[in-house]
Amino acid sequence: MGWILRLVGTGIDGQPRSADVMEINRPDSLGDVADLGLTLAEAKQLLARIQQEVVAAQADNHGILRPDCRFCDGRCYVKDWRLHRIATLFGEVTVRLPRFLCPRCGRTEAGVSWLSHCRSTPELDQLQAHLSAR
Repeated sequence: MGWILRLVGTGIDGQPRSADVMEINRPDSLGDVADLGLTLAEAKQLLARIQQEVVAAQADNHGILRPDCRFCDGRCYVKDWRLHRIATLFGEVTVRLPRFLCPRCGRTEAGVSWLSHCRSTPELDQLQAHLSAR
């Protein structure tokens, strides 16, 4: 039996969005208990792909919500996008982060206020610290 898992949502612009996340093929019969449900590898892959799609949608929405310039209050526009890799509980994701340009004063702003050395989510950092302490 095969399924294509699709993630469906609505963007902040009100437009529907969908992405085929993963195709899963499992045996139809229950002759072997090992064929029941997803394997651990399939579940990990599914979570990692869902995480990547959710992060991509968040980054796209962030680019739509253009900030005001903190220097002159002009309306910023997306100048370009930079790739940034972040480790999360569900795997490493590549985030396309916007950089903004203010046409009024010409200053460039980072799309997020994260520290430049930020490479993992706080939740992952806390879990790793907890496990290391044991």
